[in-house]
Amino acid sequence: MQTLGDGSRAYTHIAIPYLKEVQNFVVTVDAAFMESPSISPNRAIGLCWWPGDDWGERFLLYESGLYEGATCTPTGPCPAFVKGKIEPVSTEQSVSLILIHRKGESVVYANGLPVAYHLLSINNFSSGFSLCPHTFDGLQSNIKYDNVRLWNLNRIPGLP
Repeated sequence: MQTLGDGSRAYTHIAIPYLKEVQNFVVTVDAAFMESPSISPNRAIGLCWWPGDDWGERFLLYESGLYEGATCTPTGPCPAFVKGKIEPVSTEQSVSLILIHRKGESVVYANGLPVAYHLLSINNFSSGFSLCPHTFDGLQSNIKYDNVRLWNLNRIPGLP
C-alpha cells in the first residue's frame, strides 16, 4: 500500500473495517519513506489503535529517528505518553514495526527494539487498528506499507 496525501488533510487513516472488533492482537508491518519531489519535511510513519477517526492511541516515527506515542481525544490535543529517538531512517529504508495490544496494554517495537509501552486510557474502546501516515503541513506523505500481518490473540486457545 502506498499512501499519498490529497492536500486537504493532515493525515490518511487506512482502517480495515472487518477488523474493528479485534480486541487483542499483534500487527506487524514494514514501512518506508518514499522518494518524491514534494516531500514533507515532517512526515511520519504511523500506527494507530483507537475507537474513532479522531481519537485514540498512536505511534509516529519520523525520518530523523524521533518517535512519539500519544493519546488523542475528540476535544483536545494529543499529549505524548512517550518520546524518544532511534537511528535516522533513510529514504526507501524499510522499518519493521510491531504493535502488540492485549488487555488494554500496548507495546510498539521498531526494528526489534521496544520503543513504547502504554496502558490504554480511553473508555469504551472498540478496538481495531489503522495505518496512519502523518504530515502536519498538508503535503503528501509518500509513505509505503508492506507485509501487513495481523494475529487475533483471542483465537489462541489457553492464552491467559
